[in-house]
Amino acid sequence: MIPRIIPCLLLQDGALVKTVGFSNPAYIGDPRNAILIFNEKEVDELVFLDIVATKHRREPDFTLIERLASECFMPIAYGGGVSSLDQMRRILRRGVEKIVLNSAAVANSSLVREASLEFGSQAVVVSVDARESGPGKWTVCTQGAEVDTGRHPVEFALAMQEAGAGEILLTSTVRDGTMKGYDLELTRQVASAVDIPIIANGGAGSLGDCAQVMRHSGAQACAAGSLFVYYGGNRAVLISYPTPAERRRAFDLPDTRPPFAVQSGDSGSSRSVQNGPAQSTEGRRVCTRCLYGTHNVPIISFDERGVCNYCRTLDELEREYPRGNEGGRILEGIAEQIRRAGQGKKYDVAVGVSGGCDSSYMLVLAKQLGLRPLAVHFDNTWNSRIAVENIQRVLSRLKIDLHTYVVNNDEYDDIYRAFLAAGTPDAEAPTDLGLAVVLNKACEQFGIRYIFEGHSYRTEGICPLGWLYMDGRYIREVHRRFGRLAMRTYPNMPLTSFLRWTIAKRLVKIRPLYYLDYQKERTKELLAREFDWQWYGGHHLENRFTAFFHTYFWPRRWGIDGRLLGHCALVWSGQMQRAQAAKELDTPPIYDPRLVEYVRTRLGYSDSQWEEVMTLPKRTYRDYPNYKATFERMRPLFWMLYRMNRVPKSFYMKYCLPYRGAEFRGHTPSWGAPVAAAAAEDVTW
Repeated sequence: MIPRIIPCLLLQDGALVKTVGFSNPAYIGDPRNAILIFNEKEVDELVFLDIVATKHRREPDFTLIERLASECFMPIAYGGGVSSLDQMRRILRRGVEKIVLNSAAVANSSLVREASLEFGSQAVVVSVDARESGPGKWTVCTQGAEVDTGRHPVEFALAMQEAGAGEILLTSTVRDGTMKGYDLELTRQVASAVDIPIIANGGAGSLGDCAQVMRHSGAQACAAGSLFVYYGGNRAVLISYPTPAERRRAFDLPDTRPPFAVQSGDSGSSRSVQNGPAQSTEGRRVCTRCLYGTHNVPIISFDERGVCNYCRTLDELEREYPRGNEGGRILEGIAEQIRRAGQGKKYDVAVGVSGGCDSSYMLVLAKQLGLRPLAVHFDNTWNSRIAVENIQRVLSRLKIDLHTYVVNNDEYDDIYRAFLAAGTPDAEAPTDLGLAVVLNKACEQFGIRYIFEGHSYRTEGICPLGWLYMDGRYIREVHRRFGRLAMRTYPNMPLTSFLRWTIAKRLVKIRPLYYLDYQKERTKELLAREFDWQWYGGHHLENRFTAFFHTYFWPRRWGIDGRLLGHCALVWSGQMQRAQAAKELDTPPIYDPRLVEYVRTRLGYSDSQWEEVMTLPKRTYRDYPNYKATFERMRPLFWMLYRMNRVPKSFYMKYCLPYRGAEFRGHTPSWGAPVAAAAAEDVTW
């Protein structure tokens, strides 16, 4: 049997935080999404501790507790602000299995006795926070280690055992969050004095620390926080949990699983729903090279050969960015410039990572080019398990540092609600812009001048302007009109910051895949073979909201099939037959109803409110203040910046060139979901 290793998660005002030495709580994300990741990782149990409830003389947040318990697939323990039997009853009725007592147990041991008699000792955990008062001496403290009780941990643990506690959660306050290993002597003294299980806590930095404390101190289980929420020397936030095989190796246990075991769970067909029947292209004009047409793409035009303007744009990019030997020489020359610019610094280049295929390969390529990359991740608190596992596996194998920025989950959910209320198709724009800002800020912080971007026009194409638009003013104005919370932690990009980074700071953005014969299927095979990387089912589906956006929101609300971008790019670049692409696109996108329900409930919509927001009148970015006209007026400047690799050419073409044509508004297709209106033919780029 694998010993228990329990994630211990700290709560403050409904958010996940992490402390060091019981002080300076740092925000690390949304507890609900952390639960989803731990569910998928099949964690045995979770501990949630509200670190300010008692200190602020608040009773437990029963609404939050019910929400957390309802989303957990594993047993959970809760502590914080619990001071009466009635509160315990209310908590246990909401699906919690164990109550953790700290200050209340110190103040009134009879509460522990009464609770164990009513609920059973297995439901009562006493948290013993021990502070070192001298070499080999400890004292029990409460209320965030601010109140010294004067009691020794051994004496107090014995009293709690006598009162009926089922377990002791023993935490070294000075080791908390340090990731320097457990206090073995403290744990040994307490474990040798009592007969009930001791859960060691405070200081875990590796699975080896967990194995050591259980082998050499008598602890029956261990809890850890930083080990499961941080990665690397930069203490980047990345929710993780070891696999059963990793835990067996850490404890030198044999693999007792039967050979060729069948994985539990269904294939997903029972919970996946198609968005509707395929759309016919009869009576509509379609590009003779790809599958873009008047029925599925806005602002489209055709030349005398029937080739669309998007294919012509890709042709122009192909002429500008050669592949093969010439592309390789150019890329090596760029790498040499980056190495020279990085001399005397810790990192040469910043790489945005999401756990996806392209960004993961960017890390591999950077190492192959002899660069020292810093991986940068924008955590919008909607990460999937596969995303965090892919990031961790690739970084660990390549020994690459990670820097993360975590936006406040309530604030970010409010931004999503604002964009849904705005009635535009741009709900995912804040994430794309947020990553760009976090990359720029990381470059400033670490003295990096170059950024690798994982975009490949040969596999992804270029998203039409009528599908997705983003800029800092647009995001600010939509949130100002429809948001309810202040935008304090979201990394927005006003025009002044954009120009400062591109001109004053001279940040250079490189898209290496433009110079390579990049084959996505081969890349996925390479990543899976070398890093145990997992495919997540489709482009951009490694994030929960992004998956909802591409499989449900775009198709159901706007009739946009995001797969069209990649499929047409693959057809254009010769990586897919046109007939094959048409056949695959003939089957509508599939969505997971459970994911849609998670998005609805997390964003706080009732069924009727959800129906209302999904049927609002359709609007576009042009209905709100934005920088588009400013970008067009500044076209000469951005042309120069594009030539200097300060902005991508796709930005210049999409945002700086004026156009004429039908605005993207959508209409109701034959199968019941809105699709793009046929665009006018007089389009200019």
